[in-house]
Amino acid sequence: MTCWRVGVSLLLSGAEVATHVVAGPVMAAAVHDARVGATGALGAPASAGTSGGVGDVQSLLNDGQASNMQLLALQQQIQNDSQQFSTLSNVMRARFDTAKAAVSNIRA
Repeated sequence: MTCWRVGVSLLLSGAEVATHVVAGPVMAAAVHDARVGATGALGAPASAGTSGGVGDVQSLLNDGQASNMQLLALQQQIQNDSQQFSTLSNVMRARFDTAKAAVSNIRA
């Protein structure tokens, strides 16, 4: 179980760094919270006094669903940022090409 915890922590740490670079500190904080929750859930010992553990399973499912929703929101934000970046890049390229053509026409 410890190996899983380390692996999840390492994976989400990388995602935290990547989102900090791409999407900013707010999204990195969301991934950080998801990492802390996931590693805490993986590292938490199973309760010995429950019969069947149905409540534990339901709690884990709810936590998983909440994490999935956070990751989906993060994915949508990154997709929106990517679209904005592409649009800005295309506009800047068009401006550059227009300026370059104008300079070439003046020289000719």
